[in-house]
Amino acid sequence: MDWITPTVFFPLAWGFILLVASQSKWGENNASRLALVGTLITLVFSIGLLAEYGLQPLNWKFGSFSEYVSYHWLPQLGINLSFGVDGISVPLVLLTTITMVVVVLSSSRVIEHRKALYYSLIMISEAGVLGVFTSLDLFVFYIFWELVLIPMFFLIGIWGGPRKVYSAYKFLIYTHVGSVAMLVGFFIAYFSTGGVSFNLMYIAQQLTSPSFPEYLKVAVFTALVLGFLVKMPVFPFHTWLPDAHVEAPSPVSVVLASLLLKMGGYGMIRLAFEM
Repeated sequence: MDWITPTVFFPLAWGFILLVASQSKWGENNASRLALVGTLITLVFSIGLLAEYGLQPLNWKFGSFSEYVSYHWLPQLGINLSFGVDGISVPLVLLTTITMVVVVLSSSRVIEHRKALYYSLIMISEAGVLGVFTSLDLFVFYIFWELVLIPMFFLIGIWGGPRKVYSAYKFLIYTHVGSVAMLVGFFIAYFSTGGVSFNLMYIAQQLTSPSFPEYLKVAVFTALVLGFLVKMPVFPFHTWLPDAHVEAPSPVSVVLASLLLKMGGYGMIRLAFEM
């Protein structure tokens, strides 16, 4: 059974439902309950994905995608909605869905205005993180990577502390610059391997070939590492983090610490080193 697709796309759809519900008084009054239902359903999907992949952690392997789905999207450009999980991404998916339930529960006493909008952004950011941890197409990976930035910018900028606007823009600028560097690396990898496919496994196979030019390998690796170092964040690209943590509401700070920083480490392992 395909558990990956609903795990990734259900919170995205639920987030947009909450966004529509934010226009009504009923939606505003019941936003926290709706968000809790949405995160619990996503958690159930992730548990189903875990059960399908296997409940024996000692047998989990890096790069062994036993759960894999792919849907045609832009085949003429070599872009497809390809998702899969292995021994690294499975625990991160479960971490994400559990954390988001805690975040929603802890937000009820913190968020007092524009609740439906807040919870819709939380759900959309959950979908973005899950997409990052499961995408096997570099272009789709980048879309989900950027998808996380947008709701986090507003979550900090609207519900943050006294310096929330400054912190939100600093977060956006730093992380977006890192994203652009990462995107440059993706395009170098794509065009240098013939411009056939953005599929991670295909590009990794081409890049690891002994005949592939060494300087292009270095260029791809450098661009990807720069992008992921900003997200992790590593000195000297770390200065956005203290401001974001201090100004963000406590539940959003939990998302930053437990999930967004993991995206950088995951990308470093999955893309920079694997390719």
